[in-house]
Amino acid sequence: MLRSTSISKQRNYNNSTNTGLIGKSTSSSTQLPAYNSYRSSSDSSSNWTNTTNTLRLFLSSLRLRAKLSRVSSINQSILWLIISLITIYLSISWLLDHPLILLKFKLQNSLVSSGWSGSNLSIRKSPLVFVHSSQSASVVWESDRLSTAGGNQLALLYWITNTPSKNSSISNSNSLNFEDDDDDDDTLRMATGKFPIVRRTRPEGQDGSRRWIHSCLLSHLTPGTTYAYQIVLISPNHPESHNQLSDVGFGSYQSFESSLKRVYSTHRFTWFGIDPPDITQLQQLSSTSPSSKDPIDLIHIVVLGDNQFGVKVFRRLAQRFFNIKSYAPRFKSIFGPRQILHHIYPIPKKPSLIFHLGDAVQHPHNLKQWQTDFWDPLTHKNSLSSEIPIIYSRGNHDFDHDGKNLYTGGIPDVQIGEMNRSQTSRLSSDSSLEIPGIAEADKSFTTLKIHPRDPSSRATYFSYSPHPRVRVIVCDSNLEPSRKAYPGSTMSEVDEHERWLLWEMARPEWKEASIRIIMVHVPPFVEFWDKAMWTEGHESSWGQYVRNRFAPHFHGVSTLTKRYDIPSASLVISGHSHAYSRGYLSNLVSPSYFYPDSSSSIPREVLKTSRMTNKNLMNDLNHPQADHGVVYVITGGAGGVLDTERVENWGFYERSIVNKHHFGYMMLDMSETLLSIDEWGEDWRDSRDRRKKFHDHKLRVYKLVGSQLVCKGTNDSWESGHYQATDRLIWTTVDVDGKIIDRFIIEADSCR
Repeated sequence: MLRSTSISKQRNYNNSTNTGLIGKSTSSSTQLPAYNSYRSSSDSSSNWTNTTNTLRLFLSSLRLRAKLSRVSSINQSILWLIISLITIYLSISWLLDHPLILLKFKLQNSLVSSGWSGSNLSIRKSPLVFVHSSQSASVVWESDRLSTAGGNQLALLYWITNTPSKNSSISNSNSLNFEDDDDDDDTLRMATGKFPIVRRTRPEGQDGSRRWIHSCLLSHLTPGTTYAYQIVLISPNHPESHNQLSDVGFGSYQSFESSLKRVYSTHRFTWFGIDPPDITQLQQLSSTSPSSKDPIDLIHIVVLGDNQFGVKVFRRLAQRFFNIKSYAPRFKSIFGPRQILHHIYPIPKKPSLIFHLGDAVQHPHNLKQWQTDFWDPLTHKNSLSSEIPIIYSRGNHDFDHDGKNLYTGGIPDVQIGEMNRSQTSRLSSDSSLEIPGIAEADKSFTTLKIHPRDPSSRATYFSYSPHPRVRVIVCDSNLEPSRKAYPGSTMSEVDEHERWLLWEMARPEWKEASIRIIMVHVPPFVEFWDKAMWTEGHESSWGQYVRNRFAPHFHGVSTLTKRYDIPSASLVISGHSHAYSRGYLSNLVSPSYFYPDSSSSIPREVLKTSRMTNKNLMNDLNHPQADHGVVYVITGGAGGVLDTERVENWGFYERSIVNKHHFGYMMLDMSETLLSIDEWGEDWRDSRDRRKKFHDHKLRVYKLVGSQLVCKGTNDSWESGHYQATDRLIWTTVDVDGKIIDRFIIEADSCR
């Protein structure tokens, strides 16, 4: 009623104002009561009506609000349910892709092994490409069945997609299929497509159920060429004896397509290599320089090792190193590639190569580990892993004493160095390690046909050139005779490996390279390990084996390397120790390091000289003098439990990090073929200016002995090969959080 009284008063005031009664004399007061009485009666009725209407509106509003509240409550519940489901899904996905990634991999592996994957033939392991030589690679994948119920089997089809222009950035494509390819690609596929022979093997070992390994060798690969390949399912009447697609005899592309039952995946990779030896020059092979018709002069390489038992860390590292733009130096950075005249190098979409230093798994015959600890972290939601060739150096944990090495491409075929040696064994002198002169070896050539290596040979050494001026030799550190884990290593196996190493280092591919790299799993100079295993477990002997047998050759100071004028390695990369170390061992002191049992046996004066050598930064920035020695890098931090206990102190390591998982990134910035004196001058000034910036930033620059190819010197007109230019290796170490923890540069000269 307070509300109606107030309304009545307000209306009385308004009515009195409208009739002019306010301010009238008392003479008219006799009429006021009657008028007021009428207004009072009329207003009472009106007020009741208004109050009733107001109450009705209020009640209607309450009912509407109740209905809306019920609807809103339902909508809110649905909305919250949707949000909750999305949150749960994203949380589970995040957990399975991060902290529970190993559980996810193990669950998937168990389901497939138990037969829950379905009745159709499926791929368990996506294909990976393993380098065998400068002209060949092996592709390996795994399925859960040998064939379908109808007898269809898996095969690999590969072909040349294009020959890219020099240093072009190759983009990733996983969308190719027979239906969507354009006419040009169909033509290339039919003209150059090949079906290599596929070896199908059922592996032996723990958790071997429902596993069939497929591998095939791609040979005669051309440097600078992009290849596409597909894992396909073909009918059983496919004539596997025909290698060339155009010779298969289907009669037409349509008939071939009808025999194709399914395309599982499509990938492409660019091949980095050199041309094969010219078989018409059998008598002069040792004086024939390595070449490539279209070399790619900027190569991006990821280096890692020892990821065993560290699935979560390895997965995080893989996500980082596949994303090359997150760590590759920018164009204007002093660490970026040279930018002279029209030679512009874009940052690629993926690394060019992967160097793996071994110990991908803890036990080589535990087949589950190859799935969950190595393959899955690399390939899960990542097609790039199937498009980057891998150079693999086997470790002590993944060394297959049966010699099969099924999951890493098998044993590479016999190479030229081995053929030379086998043909000229009669020329050996009294020394069990004597190698004949190169000229005599040339005379003993009978064939250049590559043939399989003796199955009884368990060592997995080979050589590879991603560029005419870069040579990589992969050694096997697993043949140490006293090692209890792999009994039966014979001195003949050890000698065989050492002879092969000397043969390879005596060839032009090594001597004329400006950047010479050794990959060996066990470092010759370990500093961090488990103390108990180092002493009581006698594991110090592993590094001693490499130090005694190989290191003198690495430095070019052994009797035989001196006799044949074999230059030292530029860089020796190892894993094994789960830490990071980098240092330079000068040839002034290196002979004192090879044969002592431990670092404590090295004279103090030698250690002091070694440290002083490493403190000498480059002085002459215009014409720096080349040093004779080797840079050693240990980078075994891709996932295994980190080693923090110091067991040796060799004195020459300049940088050591023991508490960070990490990977390495190597950019090979090779000087292009210079077409004019102006280009040569600009390239020379670029190198000089960079040295000054490196010096200002106190960065370690190692100026090492480069190519043995003699420059012809100046003449009246410009001619390629007459002038000296600088090739550069820029190393970056990145930890699991993406932070750069070390960086150094190696420079070496070559004739351009």
